[in-house]
Amino acid sequence: YLTAMVEGQLPAPPITRTGAGRTPLNRRPGRGRNRDERRGRANGGRPAAERRFFMAGYFALILHAHLPFVRHPEHAQFLEENWLFEAVAETYLPLLRLLEGWRRDGLSPRLTLTLTPTLCAMLQDPLLQDRCERYLREQVALAEKEIQRTRWEKPLQQVARFYHERFTAAQALYAGHGRDLVRAFRQFQESGHLEIITSAATHALLPLLADHPPSLRAQVRVACDHYQHCFGCEPRGIWLPECAYVEALEEVLQAADLRWFV
Repeated sequence: YLTAMVEGQLPAPPITRTGAGRTPLNRRPGRGRNRDERRGRANGGRPAAERRFFMAGYFALILHAHLPFVRHPEHAQFLEENWLFEAVAETYLPLLRLLEGWRRDGLSPRLTLTLTPTLCAMLQDPLLQDRCERYLREQVALAEKEIQRTRWEKPLQQVARFYHERFTAAQALYAGHGRDLVRAFRQFQESGHLEIITSAATHALLPLLADHPPSLRAQVRVACDHYQHCFGCEPRGIWLPECAYVEALEEVLQAADLRWFV
């Protein structure tokens, strides 16, 4: 409903004043009222800011980046590893390009990003880095073939050229960061453009571990230790996997000196 309302497909719900009367503020006056009276209310009544209800608060833009750990050196190619390579090409590299553009333009918006331990481990693994480099190279080659194949179909060729430019840029950016995207994001955190938070060590559903405190502590403590290894500091926040909360977490998070969670 909220999406449809924002896009204009549905009317906004009536906003009601607190206190006596509780008149919907965005509802049109009834038919029986005089038009001049309504016009006078609009022009000579209280200011518009007083006729509407506003809720004060804060907005935090938090991006959650996670993938399950997949690594199969026994196979030259493994389908599930493509999840990582596609995410690198279509999510993580475009985000880095955006951050670089903000920095170049002197902008410093506040952005928070989760990089889970399993994802960081894959992004820093030499074997998976080699395979990701190969994936990007193959996508560029495929796009070049598509440009030739669609030379008599200009609309389709435009699409092929779009992807060729996109993957070529991604390939250059990946090489430019030495294939280490964890280090690239760390640099933006150290320059104050980004806050990186952690998540549970294996992205376990933590409420299911509430009856076994050692496992619960291990999920949080190992995550914090891994974060220290990757980013050179302790995490301030943590994204609870699936946003699943249980009261037993309070003591564990406090012991790990985590100041906030999602």
